[in-house]
This record gives sequence, structure tokens and C-alpha cells, in this order.
Amino acid sequence: VTPTAMASLSDTARVLGIALAATAVGTLYVIAHEQRRKHKKLHPKPAPAPAAEGAEGSSSAQAGAPREGFASVVSVIEKEVLINTLLESATAAYSLIEQTRRAVIVLHKEHGHSVDEAREMVQSDFQANMQMVIKAVHQKHQVTEPQVTTSIKYYKDDAKVDEAFNILQNALQGEAPPVQRTVTRSSKMRKRGTRS
Repeated sequence: VTPTAMASLSDTARVLGIALAATAVGTLYVIAHEQRRKHKKLHPKPAPAPAAEGAEGSSSAQAGAPREGFASVVSVIEKEVLINTLLESATAAYSLIEQTRRAVIVLHKEHGHSVDEAREMVQSDFQANMQMVIKAVHQKHQVTEPQVTTSIKYYKDDAKVDEAFNILQNALQGEAPPVQRTVTRSSKMRKRGTRS
């Protein structure tokens, strides 16, 4: 493979990574917006309690109602689950990127398409496949995209979560993730047991 072809593939990987990141952000926004819209439709805001009932009646009427702005609260997942989800997503995303790179090379070399043509040919399938891969990882860990997003924000000061998130971002840019063991409670227990 010539240096020019390698540079072109590197550029292709960067473009695909940026496109994937933009698609992921857009998808997250659409999913969050749709869930919020559906929730508001199914759970309209309760009418304010009449002021004539007094302070006690008003507070008891509102005690069970969600506060304004908190109608669609998304639960935070356990830190270990979040880290494992991010790391597995990174590995799966990188694997798909590598498969896509190989497909571009095959289309270019064996079928005579230019690299740009080959990239365009696989782009739509790539985006759909990336969404399916990430969704499969989330289903495996029984989490949703909003939960992952909320949990990343919740654990924003945690070094391990930050590292896992950076590994995912780098994988989406075409950088191979380091080989990592997933974090589980049982593996922590084994580590503690062997140190005795």
C-alpha cells in the first residue's frame, strides 16, 4: 500500500470518525427530544392547586407531582456498568471502523472504484451499522442512551469514567482501544481475595 493510499485511508478514518461522532450526538438529541415529547404528552403538567386551600393543602397536592423541569428524570447507572458499556462500545465501534476500512480497500482495489467513491458507497451502511452496534452493547448492559449520557455527566469528575469515555472517543476517531478487562464486582472480590 502506497503512502498516499495510507494517508487517504487515514483521512477517510478521520472523516468517518467525525461523521460518526456527529451522528451519535444528533441521535442522542433526537432520542432525548422524542422521549421528552412523549412523556409530556402522556403526563401533562398537573393543574396548579387553588390558592384558597391554604399552604397545607397546596403542599400536599404537589408532594407527589414532579417538580417543574424534572418531569423526565433519567436514572444514573452504576459506575462499573457505565465503564464497561463505554469500553465495549469503543471496542465494537473500532471493530466496525476497521471492517469498513477493509471494505473501502476491497472496493477500491478489486472493483476499481476510487477511494472517495468506495467511501461514499459504504457510508450509509456504516452509520446504520454503528447505531446497531452501540444499541446492542447498551441492550447487553440493560442501559439506554439517555442513561449513559446522564451517567457520564454524573461521574464527570471520576478518572476511570473519563478514561473510558476518552477511549470511546478515540475509537470513534479510528484509534485502536487498549485491551481492557471489564470491571465487575466479582473480579474486584477475586483481586481482594488473592491479596490476602
